[in-house]
Amino acid sequence: MDAAHEADKVLLVGDAMTRKVFTAKEHQSINDVSNLIIEYSVDQIPIVDNNDKLVGIVTSWDITKAVATKKAKLHDVMTTNVITSKKNESLDLVSRRLEKYAINSTPVVDDENNIIGIITSSDINKAYRTQRTRK
Repeated sequence: MDAAHEADKVLLVGDAMTRKVFTAKEHQSINDVSNLIIEYSVDQIPIVDNNDKLVGIVTSWDITKAVATKKAKLHDVMTTNVITSKKNESLDLVSRRLEKYAINSTPVVDDENNIIGIITSSDINKAYRTQRTRK
């Protein structure tokens, strides 16, 4: 594809998502997840079951609330109704989804609810900036 066509291409989640995703298991402690957030400099950690299926997500805000309310169990603070994206969705659609739910990222899952990536507002901005510089 030449540069002119590349610049007009509809950008998809699969083009921009971060493929390396740090996850935690349901049985891990709030402290474990907090350490992952710090160690990897991320704002959220998807939570998976023993079959590596997405069952929740914990954000740095959830950790803050857990400390303030003295919650001890991950299940007590994780969001279980996780907003997700698919790799073949357009970045425009996902950008609108992030805005609608006032979130800055979603896990990217396959049809079996396995995590294959994460898409953040920063990933989306970077993809559009890169596309604009190709015009």
